[in-house]
Amino acid sequence: MKSPNYAEDIVFDLIKEYLKKKPFFSIEDIVLFISNRVKLNPNINKNSIEKIIKKLIKKKNPYSWD
Repeated sequence: MKSPNYAEDIVFDLIKEYLKKKPFFSIEDIVLFISNRVKLNPNINKNSIEKIIKKLIKKKNPYSWD
């Protein structure tokens, strides 16, 4: 059984890969890039990718609104 952070780990690794190629990006671009890379994984779709990205941003930003 895969750990609950499995999807987050995959998305995080793909974000790092994307940022090495393009340091400036929009959320839509990176979501499209990640969804194209994980097409065969049914647990990771565009909605879950966006949620994971937002969660990672909140973790990084100590002054988030929530």
